[in-house]
Amino acid sequence: MIFFRKTNIIDRSVSNFQDNVANSFGPLLKLPIVDGILLTGIVLATGSNQFAHNLARQPIGWMVADLNAAATIYRTAWTDKTLSLTASAPVTLNLWVF
Repeated sequence: MIFFRKTNIIDRSVSNFQDNVANSFGPLLKLPIVDGILLTGIVLATGSNQFAHNLARQPIGWMVADLNAAATIYRTAWTDKTLSLTASAPVTLNLWVF
């Protein structure tokens, strides 16, 4: 996850700027989708496919970032280590898992 750390500065204008940044971006950084990982070049065969997602926790969602063929893809299972997807056709894709 991306974090913003405020640095203690005596200059009041810099301190105000840091407060504004924290107030603006803080809520965005807390969104679950931000805490994810991009998996590239995932090759799926027709049917069930299982692979490591490297999140070190059970995902709460995923979305296709790119794919090279017309295929329907759906999740059949996930754990803190693996993601199982079923594909209707052979496809190579990139996934954002969060």
